[in-house]
Amino acid sequence: MNRIQLKYLSLIVVGLVLALVLPRVLRGHMPEGISTALAPRCDTRSQLDVHYAPQEDLERIDVDTLRQAHSSIEFYGYSLTDEPVIAALKYAALKGAIVCVYLDNEQTENELRRPDLRSALLDLAATPNVAIRVKRSRVLQHTKAYVIDTRLLREGSANFSRSALMQQDNDLLLTNDDAAIIGFEHSYQLAWGRPDNVPLAQFAQSGE
Repeated sequence: MNRIQLKYLSLIVVGLVLALVLPRVLRGHMPEGISTALAPRCDTRSQLDVHYAPQEDLERIDVDTLRQAHSSIEFYGYSLTDEPVIAALKYAALKGAIVCVYLDNEQTENELRRPDLRSALLDLAATPNVAIRVKRSRVLQHTKAYVIDTRLLREGSANFSRSALMQQDNDLLLTNDDAAIIGFEHSYQLAWGRPDNVPLAQFAQSGE
């Protein structure tokens, strides 16, 4: 076997190793309980869609996107008060998606004082396949983002409230860019794994 043949053989071996190892590396960035059946796709045709409120109905975009989830949703919420968004998270979970929701301390404390919203959030937390954790620290959890099925990232300035999604000047970005999704996964794993996080039901009881 000559040197050129050896070179091509080496490239083939490296490619096979990466194909076997890379999915395991990506799984290492997933919060516990999140399905990794659908890993980020190596697609060079990354797309970015940007939408703006109040010219566009960002609530409808969020609801339609969340309802498309099949395997997982990793959700950062600063304010989670929009009932259609809460309902879309529940819908995805009842279809079988593992839904992880990470919320801000102070905002959640305020939201739990509203009886209707308290009921909706606790109902979501009690839904099969749903886990909701609240950041213990008073340092803001200010991210408004989520990833569905490890394939599509939502980012932007819009909180998950009706006024933010439909009335205020806000933007909403959707992308399937692999690097952006992997970066989100790493950030989410670190936030989700903080040892002082509090499950929503426990957090609600502590404020009674």
